[in-house]
Amino acid sequence: RDTICRAYSMSKIITCVATLMLLEDGRFNLDDPVATFLPELKDMKVWTGGTADAPQLEPLKRPITIKHLLTHTSGLFYDFSAPNAELAKLWRDADLWSGSSLTNFLVKLAKVPLVHQPGDAYTYGINQDVQGALIERVSGQTFGAFLEERIFRPLGLKDTGFDVPPEKMSRLAKTYKHGPAGRFVEEKPMLEAWPEQGRDLEAGGSGIFSTAGDFARFAQMLCNGGTLECKRILGRKTVE
Repeated sequence: RDTICRAYSMSKIITCVATLMLLEDGRFNLDDPVATFLPELKDMKVWTGGTADAPQLEPLKRPITIKHLLTHTSGLFYDFSAPNAELAKLWRDADLWSGSSLTNFLVKLAKVPLVHQPGDAYTYGINQDVQGALIERVSGQTFGAFLEERIFRPLGLKDTGFDVPPEKMSRLAKTYKHGPAGRFVEEKPMLEAWPEQGRDLEAGGSGIFSTAGDFARFAQMLCNGGTLECKRILGRKTVE
């Protein structure tokens, strides 16, 4: 229960809870354009064809909203969810995960076209990574500090965060791949989910480390309608 694992996409539900906390704080509405808070994304374009070297693009017909991010209908994507190899190459060439600044991440992301117009379809993508940047801008705190203050500490999640301190590294599960002989060999983590402090982004879609014990407490809070052991994280109607 206390093995520290990369939560990967289970980070997304934590990021969505944090977003809804700011909604309850009255800091924004779900239909607000994301670019109101993250102007780096105001001139994003939409893919209509072509190649990675000569893409055919069109302007946004409507802005990306916070609700689009929460529902994966923004048009943002992952390389593995791209509908063709050219878009996947554009995504990989953007080198989104290098560096430790979410602002730098946004600047690079702004050059990657959307796979469809916001609201037109569902595409699994890096929406919660953008939400992390939104939370950082709106709250005035780093994303990790906001999660620690508003979610992890109140719920007693002692082994959850974007980094693993040196004294806990012995509890960190390694990542593996199949080697040439079919045996497992150690592999670098996908999506650059490194445990060392400051080595990678505070990625809201894939970057959180946690344990089964910690995550069970977070999940129990949701099952309880937003509260755990007299600590309220979200309102019941918001959870519903």
